[in-house]
Amino acid sequence: MENRKNLRPYGWLFLASVLFVAYGSLVPLHFRPMGLEEAVSRVTSPSFWDFGIRSKSDWAANFLILVPTAFFALGFFRTRLGFLKDVGAALAALLACAVLSSLVEFLQFFFPPRVPSSSDLSAQVLGAVCGILLHRSMGARLDEWVSAFRSESRLERVARSMLVAYMWAYFLYQLMPLDLTLSPADLFRKWRDGRVHLIPWTFAYESAAEAVYQFATDVVLWAPVCALFLLGSRMSRAAAVGWTVALSTLLEGMQLLVFSRTTDTTDIVAAGVGAVIVAAVWRHRSAIAPEKRPGASFLWPVCLVGFLAWSLVVVWIFWYPFNFTRNAVEISARLHDFLRVPLITYFYRSELMGLTEILRRLLWFAPLGFFALGMLSPLDRWGNAWLKWALVVPLLAVAAFGVELGQVALPGKVADVSDAVLGTVGAVMGSLGGARIFPIILGSRTGSRP
Repeated sequence: MENRKNLRPYGWLFLASVLFVAYGSLVPLHFRPMGLEEAVSRVTSPSFWDFGIRSKSDWAANFLILVPTAFFALGFFRTRLGFLKDVGAALAALLACAVLSSLVEFLQFFFPPRVPSSSDLSAQVLGAVCGILLHRSMGARLDEWVSAFRSESRLERVARSMLVAYMWAYFLYQLMPLDLTLSPADLFRKWRDGRVHLIPWTFAYESAAEAVYQFATDVVLWAPVCALFLLGSRMSRAAAVGWTVALSTLLEGMQLLVFSRTTDTTDIVAAGVGAVIVAAVWRHRSAIAPEKRPGASFLWPVCLVGFLAWSLVVVWIFWYPFNFTRNAVEISARLHDFLRVPLITYFYRSELMGLTEILRRLLWFAPLGFFALGMLSPLDRWGNAWLKWALVVPLLAVAAFGVELGQVALPGKVADVSDAVLGTVGAVMGSLGGARIFPIILGSRTGSRP
């Protein structure tokens, strides 16, 4: 019998994806009243039922945005409507996605400058079909992977699961907005426009500082990959470096087929540097005597250093180039814009571009939450987990809002309360990961089940 615990995660994910699609399709939320008869007449007009593809990138965005929605919908209905069997659940998921797409396209008549289109509707329905087929092919394996991650008590397997999750998130972030092309003409145009660099350090940065900034950013992003390879297996350090570089090379090759992305072999070099740094300082736990391994008393100072160091990294990432202004009028205007319509800067161009920026914010703030939870680990001795969370969540919110408010005085940056909220969410996700892995690390030292 299917595990009913899968119902709640799929239900929440389905709801979140529905809200994501609906909200992203209606921003900037400029509601304009319109009579129902006029709206219906626009739907029935021949111009609406033009299925021609005006923009390949927009069509791809509409196709892809419904894939996860349908995936989660089938997971939800498969559990809730088990009496309908697989076919019934699939039809229910498809119907729900079709109703969602139709409703969103109809509502766009009332929210200019959004432009409803039958082409968008057909792309979304096709995306829903793809999401359902994807769930049919790999949904069960995903359920098993999540279940194993929740119950696993061996550090190596948890590290492998975290590596898979990190790679999925990072590849998705780097390949967004997924405007894929196999056209030789498009690839030639991409190379001609200077978005293909097969020789490292040939990209024309604005300054040497900008080049260092971008290179160091890639080093920081790829270093955890090598660390998770080493933590999740007994492979040699050279093999871990090789696999990290191989994944980076694969990613750059895939970016070549994403028209709006830049392919630059400098990123492969940066991945290699990050991996080599990790490998150089790495010592496997099996090489350290159990009595000499760091325990709970060593965890919080290490995480404190990590929290402070990563705070500097986040400040560097989001405040660079530190060109603060003292113009009170400009700061006041930007502070007023700080409370703009939520997520408008993410979704106004396209939902997939919005998702790209959301992933970016979540990824950068997750380590901050990971270190923050470990930093407060001495509170565990009081046996009250709620106290630790009551401190860590406000701390992470202060950090995220502080970084975003600092951007108010930085011309060229977009200060937005949505960014601060997403940063807080990403940091809390990192804390949840820490809550999963810290007990395993400490348990392996005290001789608990390996």
